[in-house]
Amino acid sequence: MSEQLFDVRPTAHAKRLNKLPENPENADMGRFPSWLHRKLPRGGNLFKTNEIVDKYNLNTVCEEAKCPNRLECYSKKTATFLALGKECTRACGFCDIDFAKQPKPLEADEPLRIAKSAKELGLKHVVITMVARDDLPDQGAAQIAAILRAIRQENPGCTTEVLTSDFNGKMESLDIILDVNPEVFNHNIETVRALTPKVRHVATYDRTLSVLRHAKA
Repeated sequence: MSEQLFDVRPTAHAKRLNKLPENPENADMGRFPSWLHRKLPRGGNLFKTNEIVDKYNLNTVCEEAKCPNRLECYSKKTATFLALGKECTRACGFCDIDFAKQPKPLEADEPLRIAKSAKELGLKHVVITMVARDDLPDQGAAQIAAILRAIRQENPGCTTEVLTSDFNGKMESLDIILDVNPEVFNHNIETVRALTPKVRHVATYDRTLSVLRHAKA
């Protein structure tokens, strides 16, 4: 079996981070220090996880966001499923997921595919994150709720965790997910208030806080 299952080439963003300003004093500092370098994980679990994700034609934030830890997680049979497609209606500065004003339609069988893959992986806790789908009336909330229900139906006793968008501040969309009672609810602030307009130009700091308050209430 080929071991070239993952694109481990650095993204353009990573290349920028790894390049220091042209300065004679930095002549010997062109690469990250050795203590940041790690050997690529190997082993059967890494390939097995990748096979199952491919078998069910699923997206993971590990791959789409080009997370540098994805090989380590896959080797431990761990992955964060990316729901609602792999194209996001936002283009946040910290994220490498593809942008599209009109992403592809939702796939009706996505909830069952995710649930079956979680069962095949033997997961006891499933983490679901999502792209922002500002093109949809409910921002994709009903699909996320369907995924959570499918996971529980296919995997009795399995706990669920979600990391959601801000749903453009529409709390009725958020409630669709909260009504399913995921064991863990997450919504990221990402950065401080002053940098939010640059890093998350569609979101607002106060809207994010309102989502967290509503979820906690």
